[in-house]
Amino acid sequence: MASSFQMCEPCFRGGEQTQGVSWCSDCEEILCAFCEKAHRVAKLSKSHAVVHLEAIKSVKVERIADMNICEKHLGKNLEAFCTSHDSLCCSSCVFEQHKACEKVLALDEASVGIKSSAVVHDVQRSILVVIDAYDKILQNQKKNKETLAEKETSVKMAIANLKSKVNKHLDSLANSVSIIRDESLLKIEKNCQTILEKRDNLMTHKKNFDFLREHGSESKLFLLTETLKKELTVNDGSIQELLSNIKTQSITFSSLQSDLSAVASVCLEEEPLNIKHEIGILNRAQMVKSTTSLKKDAFIDLGFDEPTPLTGIEVTEDNRILLCYWLNQSVLILDKNGKFILKEDVDGDPYGISLIPHKFQAVISMPEAKKVYILNSSNLKYIRHFKTLNECYGIVVLDNNIYAGSSGVISVIKINGQYLRSISLLPNCSSIRYIYPMKDGNLFCTSLHNIFITSVDGTILSTNGYCDEPRGIAIDKNGHVYVADKTSHKVYRFNADGTKIDNVLHRTGQFESPHSLRFNRDHTKLYVGFVKSNFLGVFSCS
Repeated sequence: MASSFQMCEPCFRGGEQTQGVSWCSDCEEILCAFCEKAHRVAKLSKSHAVVHLEAIKSVKVERIADMNICEKHLGKNLEAFCTSHDSLCCSSCVFEQHKACEKVLALDEASVGIKSSAVVHDVQRSILVVIDAYDKILQNQKKNKETLAEKETSVKMAIANLKSKVNKHLDSLANSVSIIRDESLLKIEKNCQTILEKRDNLMTHKKNFDFLREHGSESKLFLLTETLKKELTVNDGSIQELLSNIKTQSITFSSLQSDLSAVASVCLEEEPLNIKHEIGILNRAQMVKSTTSLKKDAFIDLGFDEPTPLTGIEVTEDNRILLCYWLNQSVLILDKNGKFILKEDVDGDPYGISLIPHKFQAVISMPEAKKVYILNSSNLKYIRHFKTLNECYGIVVLDNNIYAGSSGVISVIKINGQYLRSISLLPNCSSIRYIYPMKDGNLFCTSLHNIFITSVDGTILSTNGYCDEPRGIAIDKNGHVYVADKTSHKVYRFNADGTKIDNVLHRTGQFESPHSLRFNRDHTKLYVGFVKSNFLGVFSCS
């Protein structure tokens, strides 16, 4: 396309300079009045979409023009659409990846009727939904900036009222308020910048989409629609991540005048954003979701004299492996390659284990002793413990609270051991053996003979009995849930809604009675613990 949007491009190629008045989205050229008239009656171009130049002022025509270029094979035009993989293809794509696909359509054939199709409606609605979600998060962050300033003033006034008694201490607290405020404002500014970039990019897509829907050709709209389906999938994931990671921040002040050594404190309080985001095209687009393939890598001999149930596996930020050996009263650390680092005996039989986020600490359930044990996740040294009301097996830390599963109940406990509440589950529900937090905030659980999903308020969202004795849970990078079944000697894979997909591992050789599961941090390895062997199974993921 010529650099000037005012000059008729066919005339320019013919050596003349005439004023352009319209634009053909099929040819991607500016036309003068004479060329436009000829364009509208010529047999090859009479069906082209031609609009006045005023209509394209708000549209980045360069981005529309580049849509037909294959991202994998630069310089090749997209010419086909594979309905099996929901994928746009150039000729090289078809030859390399889609030769065996049953239905690969030419682009013109695939795009017939796209303007009136449900998928265009879904994409249009999803654009608005995603932009609205970005706007709400942005509005929340801007408001949070204001409330932080207000909270700073009120907290500093409270500190000033106590200065006469503990002047030095309160001066320190006043300084910490500003530090917390600055760190929080920096985080909010970073969040706002990220959100604005994503929102602005989507607004550009929206303008192009609206333009093509009204004035563009069906093939161009089809190209943009397919591009936007994937863009919106990425944006939906970005919003879920933002809603999960961004917290509404506040500064609070509390005092205890009876003890001058701890008369006051300043801390940052965070709570999840009260914003609901409806995932749009993810629930409607016909896409083939990728799945993880597992291949045996190694069985690591852990050196116990007798078979010891490996019931808990956790992986640290640096990919070290923490192992709980039930009935052996010991916890182990291996490096990321499975090499032994440390073994520590503990006062009880450890069952489940979960890391406390942003601290070098882990919580361990000890059902027989009715207690939760907290240790240093770097050197396994004891920190503290507290008693529980029931025998707790499954354990996980979520939003700085401990969720501990027992018979028909999940207890919610503060890290310091303060009991908060109980989540009552299914009638006659046996002990909750494992709990795993999902991205949507719900809990995926296994009991002695059932699998179920519950919200944190106790609403059962799904339940099934696909497994004989389901135990350990892990979730891969695609959101699929893996459950070990120790009786059938299998590991099953489920969708996030609890529906079964397939079984990915089964009894063979040393693989017998799987009990605990965990992926490493980058989801390149799956670790499997067993009931009746002294091995840690390692499976490579691809």
